[in-house]
Amino acid sequence: MKKVTLAFAIITLVFGCAKKNDEAEVQNLYTQGQIAMNQAKFDSALVIYDTILKKYPNHPKNDRALFLMGYIENEFLGNKEKAKTHFDDLMARYPKSDLIKDARFLLSGETPKI
Repeated sequence: MKKVTLAFAIITLVFGCAKKNDEAEVQNLYTQGQIAMNQAKFDSALVIYDTILKKYPNHPKNDRALFLMGYIENEFLGNKEKAKTHFDDLMARYPKSDLIKDARFLLSGETPKI
C-alpha cells in the first residue's frame, strides 16, 4: 500500500510540476510576443503567438493569441483577409471570449468614437 501511495505522490508531483512549467512557458511566450510587437517585429510576434496555439492547443488563453494575431494582421500589416480568418477562428472556437466584441469592432472597419 505504501508503494502505491508513494507512486501516486510521485506521479502527481511530476505532472503538477509539468503543468506549472507549461504555464510559465506560455507566459514567457506571451511576453516575447509583446516585446516583438513593441519593437515592430510583427512577423516574429505572429510566429510566437502561432507557437502558443500549436504547442498548447488547450491553453485557456488561446483566445488572446488568436485575437493578437488578427490585430497584428489588421492594424499593422494591413492584411484584412488574414485578420478576418483569425477573428473568425476566435469567434468559432471561443464564443464566450471577452475579446469577440473587440474583434467584431476591428472587422467592421469603424473609427472609434471619442
